[in-house]
Amino acid sequence: MRLFPFLVLVSTVAYAQNVDSLLNSFEHANHDTTRLKILDAIIEAQSSDYAAVEKYSQQMEQFSKANTGDASGKLREFYLHYYATALNNLAYVEENKSNNPGAIESYEKH
Repeated sequence: MRLFPFLVLVSTVAYAQNVDSLLNSFEHANHDTTRLKILDAIIEAQSSDYAAVEKYSQQMEQFSKANTGDASGKLREFYLHYYATALNNLAYVEENKSNNPGAIESYEKH
């Protein structure tokens, strides 16, 4: 029974260090494709924190939308994928806030 509190403590510390490491990597990333992958990992790591999901999804939307117009081919597909992911995440957050009109608006945005 003494092992359970220890495991909870270790997993909490590891989780916090993981997100901190991702944020540090995000700040030092040289390319927006790398930043988008890191944002996706941060969102996944904090999926139960809707405020964090919203914050990082908004950043993901901005990065991907800003780069979509200048890109072509596979790179454009990459940016469009993360743009769609960001919009889907934002709609999901609105659903969880019971803001159905806001969720519908996010789902219909393109």
